[in-house]
Amino acid sequence: VSIQSHLVLLWGCGILAALQFAKISLAFQLLQTHYGVSAAQMGWVLSMVAVVGLTLGVSMGLLATKVGYRRLLAGGLSLGAVLAALQALDLPFYAFFATRVLEGASHLSVVVAAPTLMAAAAGPQHRSVAMGLWSTFVGTAFALCAAFGPSFLTLYGVQSLFALHAALLLLASAGV
Repeated sequence: VSIQSHLVLLWGCGILAALQFAKISLAFQLLQTHYGVSAAQMGWVLSMVAVVGLTLGVSMGLLATKVGYRRLLAGGLSLGAVLAALQALDLPFYAFFATRVLEGASHLSVVVAAPTLMAAAAGPQHRSVAMGLWSTFVGTAFALCAAFGPSFLTLYGVQSLFALHAALLLLASAGV
């Protein structure tokens, strides 16, 4: 595997982590209607991944040095795959919310491990380019959702969106 393809794989892992936000943003109104909850309640569903990140960020960094960045990345992607698969089961609202809390740990694992692994793989001479690429992962995830998400939701529905996300996360976890 070339360094370039390794960097693209790690960047892709970041995009999949950012899709944990983008998929809820995309399906916000559909999920709000489906669950019969207020916009504020759905706002908490959307934001919970970030709340966990803010709360546990330092702890995840310490954990990364103990378990290793590659293992942390694979674990975060695998956990994300399991949670997205559960979300595809049309859970009751309280259970769906719980998956979002755990998704915060998955997201944090990826965004701590992947850029560190990218920087190490790129080497000093290409590190700034690799980190520049990394900096686009959130925007890329939202752009992909904006470009393809509405049609996908219309054709296949929200549960299929979550199932696709689960499959992509699982595939990525096997690749790292």
